[in-house]
Amino acid sequence: MGQYRKGLWIGALATAVVFLVIPIVAHSMPDRIPVGDQPPIGDEGVADPVCPFPPDGYLMKDPGIPGGGLCRGACGPDCVIPNDCQNLSPHKACFNYPSGAKHIVCTYSVVECGSNDGCKEHDACYDTCYRNNNNDLSIGICKRGCDLQCLDHYGLICNDWRTGDNYKGGTNTHPELLDYVGLPSGEVLPGLCS
Repeated sequence: MGQYRKGLWIGALATAVVFLVIPIVAHSMPDRIPVGDQPPIGDEGVADPVCPFPPDGYLMKDPGIPGGGLCRGACGPDCVIPNDCQNLSPHKACFNYPSGAKHIVCTYSVVECGSNDGCKEHDACYDTCYRNNNNDLSIGICKRGCDLQCLDHYGLICNDWRTGDNYKGGTNTHPELLDYVGLPSGEVLPGLCS
């Protein structure tokens, strides 16, 4: 009888921790991260262009968060292909130098992944567990609470989402495709963008 009560107490504690922790989501990710050091100063005393990261309309494949998760908000584990993710053609963007004598072409690898409200909530919950806990046991208990919350809100379809299958399954989940990019490579070329 004592073990049963102890198990109930731990389950209730994990659920309480999840409901108290989930609203605490950091919004401190920068809008753009320059590649390399500070941008060089050009001939006109203006900073030369750098490749924006992530470019407008894209998310970071690797946001560098505690726990090391990739493609946050996507269904399935870490941008795994061929589950609900697929490689797309690289995204290219061109930026002119202030002098007009040269330009930089930024090339980004792109992965497109299926997502929905349940996958976004679950990833945000896991990320909060890593951010707010400092040992494997407390992280594990917190993550288990995230799993139970998904099951409570969306049902057994959560298991399909966990493996990256059927992101369109479930009701009232607002399925969508999200595009994630890796760090860009930049090539400086003479003249203006064409």
